[in-house]
Amino acid sequence: MSAKLLRKFNQIMQQWPIDKTKPGRDLAVVLRDRIGQDLQNDKLKNPLQVINNLTRLNSNYYYQKYRRKKNTSFTGNLTKEYSYLLSTENQEKIAKKKKGFLGRFFQDKKE
Repeated sequence: MSAKLLRKFNQIMQQWPIDKTKPGRDLAVVLRDRIGQDLQNDKLKNPLQVINNLTRLNSNYYYQKYRRKKNTSFTGNLTKEYSYLLSTENQEKIAKKKKGFLGRFFQDKKE
């Protein structure tokens, strides 16, 4: 792989924001790992296109091109609410609630 493309990829990934509320599940981390390995091992068919697509995503190209009037979804929730709902902390709370009484009771005894 060309060192120039690898440098460009590293520059893009340094600018990509990392969401601290999703350790191990953040998109930036996954992209860094998977695409970085594929670039180093020459597994990508068109690496220049991948770099260009990541650049567009990182620079909010599509957000600017297709402006939205409001930052809501079809459910009416705001972006901040989704950020909390998808956080690892909230996912753990939901998983505990789904277990039921006996599941929580026996799990607490194991710990």
